[in-house]
Amino acid sequence: MNKLEDYSDDMFALLFAVKKSIRYHDHRVRFFVNLHKLNNVICILGGSTVVLFLSKFDHWSMLAGGLVVVSSTLDLVFGFSSKAKDHEFLKRRFIELEDKIIYSTGNKNYEKFNSERLKIESDEPPKLYALDVVCHNEVIYSIYSKQEVKDHIQNLTWLHKHMAQFFAWRSILE
Repeated sequence: MNKLEDYSDDMFALLFAVKKSIRYHDHRVRFFVNLHKLNNVICILGGSTVVLFLSKFDHWSMLAGGLVVVSSTLDLVFGFSSKAKDHEFLKRRFIELEDKIIYSTGNKNYEKFNSERLKIESDEPPKLYALDVVCHNEVIYSIYSKQEVKDHIQNLTWLHKHMAQFFAWRSILE
């Protein structure tokens, strides 16, 4: 297994990008799994509320019924659980690539590994740029000392950081 300082600049950049992609897809998996769980909670509670208030048929039962319909429709249309599985699959492919890079000898397989990375990336959905920066910073924190972090970190606003799962925020690159 190679140490980070043993890699050429190209191999280090490739390994960094792979590590960032693993974190990116891990964030997306957790996001979609949590959305699916939230939808299930809304459906169970909302459905129970509808049944409870059905005899009265007041505005609460209508609101609960509407919430169940909207939540179920969002889950059906966007497929939260299938998106989580897609990102889990991509994450596994990047982990396999990371494994190959780490256990390779020297820097001689850069073209092969980079080609494999590009193939995986071609299967990815469009990138969420703010989330990509969040993952970049996480990798920075994981490989650099506290003194070196400030030289490599990318700043994000509170809004960009907390809404990174919802919007692409292309403007952060400008």
